[in-house]
Amino acid sequence: MAFKQELIEARKAASFTQQDISRITGLSQQAVSRMEKGAGGTLETAIRYLNSMGYSLGIKKQNRGEQ
Repeated sequence: MAFKQELIEARKAASFTQQDISRITGLSQQAVSRMEKGAGGTLETAIRYLNSMGYSLGIKKQNRGEQ
């Protein structure tokens, strides 16, 4: 849930519309919408989405007990 909200907030902070992301990435606007709703998308799609705004996707190790 938090990931999709972060996508939307990053897009809005960059003053991009879903159509802008679609045009930059080559993804359909429907694919962008589904991703923001948490109803689809692959890791590759998420990376393309984020890269279009100058972000990257990373991972970090959590200490046991953190969520």
